[in-house]
Amino acid sequence: MNKLIYRNFQASAIAEFGPALIIIFLIMVFPLINFIGIMTGYATVEFMTNQVASSVAKSLNFSQNIDGSVTNTALNTLTSLTSTLNGSGFAKFAVAVPVGGYQKCGMDLYIKQINSTSGATTYSQADQPWTNGIIDPGNNLYQYQVRSYYNVGPLISMSGFPILNKIPGIGMPIVFNCVANVTAEHPEGLDNGSNYNSNNGMVNGMQSQSSGPGPGAGPGPGAGSGGSPASSGT
Repeated sequence: MNKLIYRNFQASAIAEFGPALIIIFLIMVFPLINFIGIMTGYATVEFMTNQVASSVAKSLNFSQNIDGSVTNTALNTLTSLTSTLNGSGFAKFAVAVPVGGYQKCGMDLYIKQINSTSGATTYSQADQPWTNGIIDPGNNLYQYQVRSYYNVGPLISMSGFPILNKIPGIGMPIVFNCVANVTAEHPEGLDNGSNYNSNNGMVNGMQSQSSGPGPGAGPGPGAGSGGSPASSGT
């Protein structure tokens, strides 16, 4: 009799082990794997954003070169590099899908101007060259700002399970927005070289000169023009 009871208990324990294991995987293991996947996805999006910003910062012009070409401009670099990164193994493993952005590449490019004295910040329009006045590196700091928008899906989709299918990162994708700021190495090209002013005197693509005292105004006869190139603030 005791042996029969013991055998029935063993059979019951074995029968309950399967459902219990499924519940453990649903509640603990799968969500933990997806949590790790989401963190990996965020790190991937952050890496891609910083990578694009670093490359864009080296561009000579924003969207068009002096000869009318777009090769190696900031926007051209943005689209070509994001195309490569979005198709990379990192993005595919992280299930990172671009959402919107310039030409739907998942990123937008802004120009950020920071006044050296007041700290006031001014932004350009998304994916547009600078149009907010003269570029003046003597009084302002100029940065490229890259903003990224990606959906990162779970590694193990649980969209078929009630309740869990409504949790971002477990049953549905989660949206990540990242921002990277890098100082522009060539601020004179932020407006495609059309309106630039610095202590070196480049205005509207021409070298400006400030006139010094006229003839006879200096200590000796026939003194020529002198002084340093004029610069105007914003």
